[in-house]
Amino acid sequence: MSKEPKERTYVGIYNDQFGGMTSLGGLVKDAWIFGLLPETQTCEGWTHGAMEALGEKVQVEWQKYGYRVNE
Repeated sequence: MSKEPKERTYVGIYNDQFGGMTSLGGLVKDAWIFGLLPETQTCEGWTHGAMEALGEKVQVEWQKYGYRVNE
């Protein structure tokens, strides 16, 4: 009997390394800023696929601003 390896999930921004100052932590913060997630959503337990889908949504929002913080 072989066990399927358990899919790794994101630990959540508050459990992330370096106080959330990682690429995934930044993704969550960007999603908060753009209103894609409520600030109560930490993404804890999210799968790679869910984080990737969130990243695509954040990318669309950044494109609207030419990837610039201000103009």
